[in-house]
Amino acid sequence: MENDTHPDQTTRRKLKAGSHADRFALQIEAEGYGLRSIANYRTTAEALWAAMLEADVCPTELTDDRVDHLATSIISAASARDQKHCRYRINRFRDYLIENAGAPPRSEPPLDMSPRACLKREYETYLRSQRGLSEDTIYHCLRFFDRFLTAKFGSGLGDLNTIKPDDITGFILWLRKEQNAPRDKTGPSHLRNLFQFLFWSGKTERNLSNAVPKARQPKPTGIPRYLEPEQVNRLIEVVRDHQKTGRRNYAMLMLIARLGLRAPEVTAIELDDIDWRAGEILIRGKRQLHDRMPMSAEVGEAIVDYIKNERRGP
Repeated sequence: MENDTHPDQTTRRKLKAGSHADRFALQIEAEGYGLRSIANYRTTAEALWAAMLEADVCPTELTDDRVDHLATSIISAASARDQKHCRYRINRFRDYLIENAGAPPRSEPPLDMSPRACLKREYETYLRSQRGLSEDTIYHCLRFFDRFLTAKFGSGLGDLNTIKPDDITGFILWLRKEQNAPRDKTGPSHLRNLFQFLFWSGKTERNLSNAVPKARQPKPTGIPRYLEPEQVNRLIEVVRDHQKTGRRNYAMLMLIARLGLRAPEVTAIELDDIDWRAGEILIRGKRQLHDRMPMSAEVGEAIVDYIKNERRGP
């Protein structure tokens, strides 16, 4: 007969309901992530915990090898586009378990002290501290750091002042050829970040960021780049006619048109972000930056109308 008082079993019973996943999700929410991202983090945490239960692994046994083994099936089940993000979410949940559930710390690999590795770490610090970029953007910047320097110098690091505009142009042309249909326009932007850093840090004598060609722009589609004020007002009024979602769409367009918000900033708004007495609203902007801004009466009235007469749920 099993011993119900075994500490591992007690831990599993206590945490099976997802208390760690819920607390982890609250931690992510406190960092300013949107509802969809919070749900993704919670789902990944629950998947890792379920895999731990299946393998009879408690947090104190969560070594590097075990994490890699448990994560394989979770990452494989994710879409190809989401696999990198899934790995990142698993690592974040593991960090949570290290801090809150007695999981052993990560095994630190020997620090690579080669000139190229040191430069890469310095670049990463610059992107995070000086530029305030998101982790996703930093990942892609570092990827282009490796790809360009490998194309220029191989596996090592040569004289950075030997980089010429022709090297940059040739690299971008090679990228476009490799991609066949070059839909990704972010490559030149990531390269500009690299050359701005090299000049800013004194690694190069010239700022080569201006030598990076601009991404090819799509052909005009006939869609106007902006609307006249009268056209904006007509558009706002038209959406109100929809029986089921008119009030919601009207409130969202009012936030965009009157407060100048971006679509992701609108969809990230939660009820608690609105200070009705002060007439202010919390905006969750890029790079996880939050700021409060005044909310006009007509915008507030549109939101109240939606909440009272159309919004479903609590």
